[in-house]
Amino acid sequence: MKYIIHLEDEAAIASGRVGQKFAVLAKAYRHGFPVPPAFAISTEAHHFFLQNGHWPEGLSDEVYGAAEVLGLEKGLSIRSSATREDLENHSFAGQYRTFLEVCRPAELKEKIQQCWLSAEADHVRSYLESMSESNGAETPLMGIILQRMVRAQVSGVAFGCNPMRPDSRNVVIEAVRGLADKLVNGHTTPYRGVVSENGLLTLDTFPRNPHVSEKADQPLLKKTEWLEIADTARRLEKLNGRTPQDIEWAIDSDQHLW
Repeated sequence: MKYIIHLEDEAAIASGRVGQKFAVLAKAYRHGFPVPPAFAISTEAHHFFLQNGHWPEGLSDEVYGAAEVLGLEKGLSIRSSATREDLENHSFAGQYRTFLEVCRPAELKEKIQQCWLSAEADHVRSYLESMSESNGAETPLMGIILQRMVRAQVSGVAFGCNPMRPDSRNVVIEAVRGLADKLVNGHTTPYRGVVSENGLLTLDTFPRNPHVSEKADQPLLKKTEWLEIADTARRLEKLNGRTPQDIEWAIDSDQHLW
């Protein structure tokens, strides 16, 4: 059985085989959005692991080969893509493991397995129970995403629906220097911009850090970049049945938005 599924493969948009997160990325990729190169380990591999306690025969070689083509030596991210993750009412935010800057073959198997094991963690079971979906239910199957790291100068998240004003048509963008892992983990205060439906940009938060030698009111992004991120969020919303999307984004040293 082939357990590796690439963004361009037909199965890449089948969430039952690759998980919700990878299926959404593959859909965006098919419509021309700048998604960094990636592949998924299918949910069948996770099912085999749950049933047998070890990897399917041949999977390690498949993973190593595909990771080398992706650029393992330059660093990959390894992330969960569970079948119940990133749904409109079930985000599972922060429940599963994520690993960044994985660049050694010896790390691959360990980090992938830790992602799988996180699906059985006590806090995940509690999360399911809080939604009345557990009570002895089987562990949700998980695809695994391996994706090329973006050498981010600036990165962050964009909310297609303003969390504080859901009735508005504003896009809220949060940005930090470098990678956004400290932002999504709640360990740093971001720069924040709000873009209205008619393109009006309001910059309303600038972090004040005495250990950073820059003016507290210095913008992190150009106006055109704030607007480009907002436009991307709106186009993704349109692609997904006009459902507002929360997206992760990064701008590299060539000023390319991913």
